[in-house]
Amino acid sequence: MDPDIQGKIMALLTHNADLFAWTSADMPGIDPNFICHKLAIYKEAKPVSQRQRKLGDCKVYVQKCKACQEFGNLHQLPATALHSMQSAWPFAWWGMDILGPFPIAKNQLKFLLVGIDYFTKWIEAEPLAKITTANVQKFTWKKIICKYGLPQAITTDNGKQFIDKNFEQFLK
Repeated sequence: MDPDIQGKIMALLTHNADLFAWTSADMPGIDPNFICHKLAIYKEAKPVSQRQRKLGDCKVYVQKCKACQEFGNLHQLPATALHSMQSAWPFAWWGMDILGPFPIAKNQLKFLLVGIDYFTKWIEAEPLAKITTANVQKFTWKKIICKYGLPQAITTDNGKQFIDKNFEQFLK
């Protein structure tokens, strides 16, 4: 960086130093637990040393294995263009996912079940205490089917609640 520009930036930052929050005390009205990161580690916990692993035999096996060479290192493939997911009409194609666990809220709620319509990008969400197939069914019926009609397709991440026999039977 040009020394002249660097000097101007330093002067500007020094002149406006009072605008920056340097500690949580500089931000009244905001809970310090919200802005401070603490690792949840016991103070008594000590680092554990693990024995060194010898991976030479495994490396040789993988190098000689035909299937390992054909299907391995997929994360090193060249990037390809992303394809947007397009729906023919509103509320015909939904995506569903489960978020969490979050910090426990009132009534032991700590998960969020989310449905998003691929056409309108409309979101339906419901906080849940437990993620069960029955809760997913209830959400799908109450928040998607009863409000917007029967969708043509629902895309999920194949979580165990979504591939359960009862949920698949419910969708049929």
